[in-house]
Amino acid sequence: MNSRLAELIDPRSLRLLLGGCVLLLCAAISVYWIKPLWLQYQQLQQSNARMAAAVADGPALSEKIQQRYATMSHLEEQLYGSSGAVPARQIESYVIGSLQSISWSLGVKLDSVKPLPAKPILQFNETPFEVVLSGSYFDLFSWLQAVDRELGFIVVDTLNVTPSGGDRSGQALRMSLRMASYRVAQP
Repeated sequence: MNSRLAELIDPRSLRLLLGGCVLLLCAAISVYWIKPLWLQYQQLQQSNARMAAAVADGPALSEKIQQRYATMSHLEEQLYGSSGAVPARQIESYVIGSLQSISWSLGVKLDSVKPLPAKPILQFNETPFEVVLSGSYFDLFSWLQAVDRELGFIVVDTLNVTPSGGDRSGQALRMSLRMASYRVAQP
């Protein structure tokens, strides 16, 4: 029977069939065994190169980190002014004290500061104040600039300037304003 099968199949076809099976087996081994090992080796090589570059950039990396911290503190100072380190429960007294200090330094008379009830707005805590002060036009303008510079994110939403009744020369003005300090709400 084996001889009969050998007579039916051409030896050349048999060699081609066996060669095809060997090629198919080689292709399967390379796709399912060698290729994953090669890809893993490539990834390890890339990871090693990145780690070597990070070690080489070590001093520059610490400088970059310090620059980022300096940038963050500068942005925080722009946002919060000098009140960034003040706890939320002390912000009212801090703002009032700062307003008085700014007024004294610029020769503006701070007539009254009335804190209003605080309320949350989106992710911020709003602390509003009604402020009345008097002085010359330029002093009041300088006062507003100093408040912006020293207290950070302050919004003036109502401003009313009138001539002061006690000054006959018309140089003194009385300014009433409603301003609010905003801070990110702490969870």
